[in-house]
Amino acid sequence: MLTVLPLLWAAVGFAYATPALQPVEISIDGKRLAKPGAQDGSEIYLPLEALKALAISYVLSRNEETAAATTQTGKALEIPLAKLAGGRMVPYSSLRRDLQLIASVKDGVASITTPEGRKTAAEQPPGPKPTAPVAPPPTPKVEADKPRPPAPTAPPPAVATQQPGSVDARPVQPPSAQAVPTKAPQTQSGGVQPAKSIDGSAPAPAQGPAAQAQTPVQPAPTPPVQFQDVQFVRVTDRVARVVIVTSGPVQPLLRVTDTARSATIELPNTALAQPRTLATDHPLVGAVRVETSVKAPGTVTVALDLRSASIVRIESANQRGLVCLVSSPKGLGKRMADATIVLDPGHGGGAPGCQLSADGSVIQEKTLNLQIAMLVQEALAAMGARVVMTRSDDTDLPLNARPAVADTVGGDLFLSMHIDSCPTPETASGSTTYYHTGSDMSQMLATLVIDRLAAASGIPNKGARADGRLYPTGLAVLRNANVPAALVEMGFLNHSRDRALLMDPAWQRRAAEAVAAGIRQFVESGAPRALPGEPQ
Repeated sequence: MLTVLPLLWAAVGFAYATPALQPVEISIDGKRLAKPGAQDGSEIYLPLEALKALAISYVLSRNEETAAATTQTGKALEIPLAKLAGGRMVPYSSLRRDLQLIASVKDGVASITTPEGRKTAAEQPPGPKPTAPVAPPPTPKVEADKPRPPAPTAPPPAVATQQPGSVDARPVQPPSAQAVPTKAPQTQSGGVQPAKSIDGSAPAPAQGPAAQAQTPVQPAPTPPVQFQDVQFVRVTDRVARVVIVTSGPVQPLLRVTDTARSATIELPNTALAQPRTLATDHPLVGAVRVETSVKAPGTVTVALDLRSASIVRIESANQRGLVCLVSSPKGLGKRMADATIVLDPGHGGGAPGCQLSADGSVIQEKTLNLQIAMLVQEALAAMGARVVMTRSDDTDLPLNARPAVADTVGGDLFLSMHIDSCPTPETASGSTTYYHTGSDMSQMLATLVIDRLAAASGIPNKGARADGRLYPTGLAVLRNANVPAALVEMGFLNHSRDRALLMDPAWQRRAAEAVAAGIRQFVESGAPRALPGEPQ
């Protein structure tokens, strides 16, 4: 173990460059889509027509930032949409797990296969070699002193399905496609695969009797990496490291729950000899649990039980494992009396936001935003904080000017308040917070606010989400903020249950106090949370 740790620490600070978007053709189960997509080396963006090709029905949200979708099996999905030069597109990663997709990219073509497509490919027999047509075997000569060999009872499968006049009901591929079918290798992570034979060309077929049994041809699986050790390193009461040692490189996937109560590091294509648990007395982490995933066989999960709101990120990774950093948000620990909070009631003036006609009157988002924001202001002021509003009446303010108010007044954080809507009434419900992608402090603020709001409001918790799920560059009011910033969508105006609560003065005050409590927890560094099973 001592010989491995220096290798891990040496990789701290390694940064990965983000490649530029490149156009790419999209093929789903061998069928090329009319519109191209894009890819940046780590993500594939699909045109909306890909949803139809995947047998998914959907409706776009009011702002076209998400799609409420239903799969062929009736499963409901909420799909984030990216705004690219080619229009709204669907990140492949938002579909791969639910639909069990496999993708590979080669020569400007992203080939995606579904379980049904893989099943169909497996059922089809191998075709003839592409270099020459398959011809029936010649009739052997019969000599006088040798008996005639018995006639075969059935022609070989490849001949029966590919020659004209075949009675096999399966379709015959055109000559240009008559190659040995291949199957995209499926790793345990289900992610984007390295380039294989995805452009219609086939690898050289194997020779000999064993080749006839290989239907379809499949590359040898990559041997799994062995999970070797895990260590918990207490740096300070506000910082800890989890060191994971493996026999080879892994591609970790970090997931932090919306309520920041736990974090999970998934290690695909990794084998674990025996589950283990490390109990700690650290203020941030209660335990580290290592086990094999039930949902994704071949994947090892390292779960962190968090005692308090914490920032969790992969600090480094190399050929022998990775280091995960757990820390309290920096720069907090202030008293509320020393804090300046900037509240931004969204929209205003000629920008009403979403609106709805009910009972002979028009309900406008801008009005509800201001009403609730003023109640949050009142609750924060009662805690001793200085509160600055970007607007206190029915006026509009440019998007870039809103977060700039925090710079002008020396604000410690910025919170923009909104009401959501969707194209089809009664189809979406819930509260959501957004933070700018890559901002740990903003993620913590968004997480604490939605955690408190959902617990008190009775409206479903849709979680804290990165604004990069909506647009590659994020939301303007968050992207241009120089302080921790979050945007909260309190509920859906065109959902009857949400709307009844949003317009209820008692609910507005209760929700405002919950938002203020989340802000206070952020400013004061966050009170420790009890772990599951511990008294609250």
